[in-house]
Amino acid sequence: MIRHLPVLLLIMTLALPATAGDAPSVLVKTETPMRGEMPRIVTAYGATAPAPGASTTISVQYDGQVADVAVATGQTVHTGDPLMRVLASAAALSAYDQAQTALRLAQTELAHVTQMRQQQLATRDQVAQAEKAVSDALTQVDTLRRQGVDASSPPLQAPFDGVVSAVAVGQGDRIQANAPLLTLVRSDGIILTAGIEPAERQAVKPGDPVRMTTMSDGGRTFQGKVAAVAGQVDPKSRLVPVRIARTDGQALIDNQDLRADIIVGRSGGWKLPRSALLTDDKGPYVFQVAGGKAVRADVRILVDAGDAMLVDGPIQADRKLVTDGAYQLSDGMAVREQDAAQ
Repeated sequence: MIRHLPVLLLIMTLALPATAGDAPSVLVKTETPMRGEMPRIVTAYGATAPAPGASTTISVQYDGQVADVAVATGQTVHTGDPLMRVLASAAALSAYDQAQTALRLAQTELAHVTQMRQQQLATRDQVAQAEKAVSDALTQVDTLRRQGVDASSPPLQAPFDGVVSAVAVGQGDRIQANAPLLTLVRSDGIILTAGIEPAERQAVKPGDPVRMTTMSDGGRTFQGKVAAVAGQVDPKSRLVPVRIARTDGQALIDNQDLRADIIVGRSGGWKLPRSALLTDDKGPYVFQVAGGKAVRADVRILVDAGDAMLVDGPIQADRKLVTDGAYQLSDGMAVREQDAAQ
């Protein structure tokens, strides 16, 4: 019986009712409240697309046939790179030959009339008419050359650095004059178009810095700035469109989903970790410690930056802030502090 006495005493001790001095307490981590500043961010979501005027449709001004295509959709090209070769139709080449023949005949006639004029056998009007005939024939030849009609059929070349966004024809296709062949988008012409809430319209302005993050491929980030803010709500999305351009020297990729964190200023308040913030029906709040007990302080969120928060409210600088274990507390509950620094 004596051997079992310690066990019996332990059981009897646990069974005794708690006295007023033995009130339960919660072990929490605390830290000294700190004031600071954080950027105010407006978050928007959108997709990349060519900016107005950034795309160009390539075509030829004569009937013909596609001899070969040197590029594909999505391919990056540089100024002067070959795109495709288009052979002029027989009718277009015939018109070019006729124009050249007419030019040679006009030049021969002008030389003959000029010689006759020197011998007083032709009038000035005849010389003027011959000169006009040469000018008209030369204009016709130049026009056909500018249109690209040439028996040698040089390849069409990229007029600028860009990306092939569409190829409308294939090898062997017969085409009409001015028919679209392919579309190029300037490398620096891809922008992000995102939507913000109408209530945030006044906060966002051109020039505001932006951090863009891809919604896939690991969440890569880019730097940019607001290029333009629309003055009306989009009828489909009910959001205000914002155009954002990249500023870190690289080009955006077309048809990519991105999140845009627009920095619209800075706010000052109490900086605290997300673990310190709680929310109930009354709104967000934190706990501080005063006299060994938890004291609730209702706050207003100014900036939500993920793991870090910036809030405003009746937080007292001389009271430790509960940063871990706050979810176990209620107002007035006894606490035991473990300083976060420890």
